[in-house]
Amino acid sequence: MLQPQQLAFAQDRPVLEEEDTPPPPPPPQIATAEKGYDWSAKPKLQDLEKVYSKEQAVVVKDHRVIRYFFNATDNFMKSELVHKIIRVNTDLALEQYNKVFVPTGRGAEFEELKARSISPEGKVTELNEENIRSSKNVEDYGSFMQFAIEGAEKGGDVEYLYEVITPVRDPFGRQYFQGGSQILDQSFALHVPKYMDFKTKSYNGFPSLEMEEVGEEKVYKASKAQIAALVEEPYAYLRANNMRVDYRLSKTAVSTDDEDLYDNETAAGTFAELVYAASDQERDAIQILLKKMKLKKVKTDKEKINIIESYVKQNINLEPEGGQEAYTISGILSNRYATGLGLTRLFGVLLNEAGIDNELVVTSMRENTRFDPDFCSWSNFTDLFFYLPSVKQYLMPAVPSAMQPFFYNTYRVGPAPYQMAAQEGLFITASERGVEKHKVKPIPMSGHEENSSRISAEVSFNKDFEPQVKIEHGWTGFRAAEYRTIYALQKDEFVDGRVQSGMEDSEILNKEVFNAETSDNGDFSKEFYVASELKVESLVSKAGDSYLFHIGNMIGGQVELYQENERQAPIDMGHPIFYDRSITFTVPDGYKVANLEDVKIQKQLKNKAGEVSCQFWSDYSVRGNTVVVNADEFYRDIQFDKSQYEPFREVINAAADFNKVVLVLEKE
Repeated sequence: MLQPQQLAFAQDRPVLEEEDTPPPPPPPQIATAEKGYDWSAKPKLQDLEKVYSKEQAVVVKDHRVIRYFFNATDNFMKSELVHKIIRVNTDLALEQYNKVFVPTGRGAEFEELKARSISPEGKVTELNEENIRSSKNVEDYGSFMQFAIEGAEKGGDVEYLYEVITPVRDPFGRQYFQGGSQILDQSFALHVPKYMDFKTKSYNGFPSLEMEEVGEEKVYKASKAQIAALVEEPYAYLRANNMRVDYRLSKTAVSTDDEDLYDNETAAGTFAELVYAASDQERDAIQILLKKMKLKKVKTDKEKINIIESYVKQNINLEPEGGQEAYTISGILSNRYATGLGLTRLFGVLLNEAGIDNELVVTSMRENTRFDPDFCSWSNFTDLFFYLPSVKQYLMPAVPSAMQPFFYNTYRVGPAPYQMAAQEGLFITASERGVEKHKVKPIPMSGHEENSSRISAEVSFNKDFEPQVKIEHGWTGFRAAEYRTIYALQKDEFVDGRVQSGMEDSEILNKEVFNAETSDNGDFSKEFYVASELKVESLVSKAGDSYLFHIGNMIGGQVELYQENERQAPIDMGHPIFYDRSITFTVPDGYKVANLEDVKIQKQLKNKAGEVSCQFWSDYSVRGNTVVVNADEFYRDIQFDKSQYEPFREVINAAADFNKVVLVLEKE
């Protein structure tokens, strides 16, 4: 059985067990990624066209080689060689590129590690090995060797080359090739023993790898010139849009013709064992726990699921850095804390022992990768949760892999977590006997009407035109779930920030918070809302004999999109949402509103089927001296092609335009 420290989702990963490694070849292989490869013995400044001097930095060369081999003692190993040359033209680029971080793992050994700088005058400064430092878990990205490249100057080059050899824990992987600087020459090669087959797939414009046999190896390789920088853009997932290659072991010399190693079937068996396998002692402990929950008195699956989830999340804490005791069921029940994997195991065995049908869902966060149903990439298997067929809902045991632990109680049985919804996942039906079935299928996203943000306000003016505001801010769905979690930690600080958004100078005279318990997060129809009374002097200003009513401020601060350069990435939003805003005010006697038409803003974007994908639509109605202004905005779809960016931008900016609306109240 795979051990908890070997697992590959969240902080852990499944690995190739020792007994499952391919058989060693007759002769041992040469332990180098690319035999004879080295940098130039006589370095000189790269000769670049003047156009590149306008860039902050340019990656002149990025050459990478990964090589799987058996060493002299028949241990399956991986060598990774990286060679980069970067032209740095600005102080900002110097700060970014004169420090190098080399990832290291368990059992890593450096075959080569060297670096140098070349000044505009051609002066070469070599790496001082005393400047090499080791760091553990840098920003949750793992352990690194880091060093500074001395002597780097604007207009010069920095160059480094390293080769690191590690034991093979997983015969699959992923390489990203695009970053914040243009790359002039990118190359990648994957070397494997001749009797092995690997499957590879390229994404986001990187060329497909071509295979050729070279001596006793198969070499899969590709190169690309002139890769544009990938810059941060609003409503874009930078990581998911990176050029990349995914690869995995498919066959060895002992594989049958129809066998495909590390495919979805292998993944299903691996993850089923990780989650559902339990000893008799552990199952006895689970049965005792279920009796304590008094599930036999409960009739419906929905009630049973709610009791199980509430018990676990009220009594077991999430500890991402926990050890073995936070993975085993006995350790979890004794110590009352668990890792994300431990919680998944606990829920999996609880559901099975309670007789509740469930499917394990294995996928990844949309912001990191778009799950490919046509290519089994184990690098996509980063997040686990459950689908419950009898109630057609999902259970998230812990938190999505990239989120902070304090969001643990955000997730309650309900729609699929939006971070993993709107793409595919591997659904696995299994028990202690093993996998019964598995299938890649879509993970549905909840609709925009289930995820709302509401503002309902009434404004009155006294004889001095001082505005008094009664206002409710309400949220449902994902927005409510996250806000409840933050409110539980920050209380008034958070709620006051929501209430006073756009009216920061306001005085809160009174407020009351409703439906704030995180246990309500699974009920998307239950609104978390705040009712307030405000005194907001800045809503009205005087202009001669008229008064200016800054009505747009009442919807809070809004995003405004500008795009100086051509849009690079498709549009991705977190989840569908509906903004429902209603502002009612009474015009004082003797006054009229001179420019009510200014509140009418109407923008929309339709999809190919002619349906409205998103829109902002504001209008007004008048009854006597009472005016009602409605400003509704929704995003039914959350993914758009980059060719639709301009109409999408107009919808987003329409809310910002409304935010600037000022009504003129003048004497009749």
